[in-house]
Amino acid sequence: MRKELVEKFISKNEKFFPENALHEFKEPLEELPDRFYDTLTMLKFKNPNTILIVSIFLSGIDRIILKDYVGGFLKIVTCGGFGIWTICDWFKIKDLTRAYNLAVLLNCFSPEQTESKVNSKQTLEFIKAHKGEITGLVKTVAKSAKDVQSTFYLN
Repeated sequence: MRKELVEKFISKNEKFFPENALHEFKEPLEELPDRFYDTLTMLKFKNPNTILIVSIFLSGIDRIILKDYVGGFLKIVTCGGFGIWTICDWFKIKDLTRAYNLAVLLNCFSPEQTESKVNSKQTLEFIKAHKGEITGLVKTVAKSAKDVQSTFYLN
């Protein structure tokens, strides 16, 4: 993608990711074709502040929104781990949301995983049509992804 498209994507979405995580992907993103920008902008990232508000008022639902169904169910059934889990999540949920968003972005570089999770027919068709290009980019992004995951303890 052109440099200005990458800068636009980073500046628009920086708040949804761990600090400086998107800057780790700057070069691989610049290697993507310009038409991939539309797909990246269609990705829906969770707002950490919104998830924090949900966590405060609807304990357990916050985990379900982040696709942690078992954790969310247990949090609801145990009344937030008798309050302890809920209070801990108030301090951690923003970081968990940012890690979730990073995982959504990383899945975008893995067509096989993305195909099973994508709801948008248009996005799915794009992924299928450009599977070869995207698969080639996975190798380029893999090193950066491992560095980001180890930096932000996402293993």
